[in-house]
Amino acid sequence: MKEPFVFTYRIHSHTRDIFQYLTDMQKLATAHPLVTSVDELGDSNYRFHVTLTLGFIPIYFTCPVTLLESDGDKNTLRVRVTLFKYNTVEIGYRMIGTDDFSLIEESMHYTSLPPMKHLMSKYLKKVHYKFYKKIDTLEGNE
Repeated sequence: MKEPFVFTYRIHSHTRDIFQYLTDMQKLATAHPLVTSVDELGDSNYRFHVTLTLGFIPIYFTCPVTLLESDGDKNTLRVRVTLFKYNTVEIGYRMIGTDDFSLIEESMHYTSLPPMKHLMSKYLKKVHYKFYKKIDTLEGNE
C-alpha cells in the first residue's frame, strides 16, 4: 500500500465526543458539511447522501461507507468510502486527548488515479477541518 496522506487537527472537544461523531453515522450527518443524511444498511455498512457544491452548482450523489473497525478504548477507527464508483479512500483515525484539546490524526489511503488522490486529499482536508470545528460548536467548545 502506498504512503498515506496524513493530516492532524487540533480541536477543543473531548476525544470521547469526537469518537461518537465518527462512529454514530446519524450524529456524523449533523456535523459533516457535505453529508445530508445517512441510510444504515446493516453490518457496519452505510449509504451517505452527499451534496457537493461546485461554484453555484450543487451535485447530489450517494456513496457507500463501511466502518471497518473501531476501538473506543484506544480512540481509533477505520472506514472505507467509495466515491464515484472507482475512487476509494480508506481513512484511519487516531485521537489523543488532554484536558484542554484533542488531536485527531487522519491517515488516508487512496485507490484511484494519482491526480484524483491529490485533489481529493486537498479537498477532504478542508472539509474535515470544517467538520471538526462544527463538532466544537455543537459540543459548546468553540
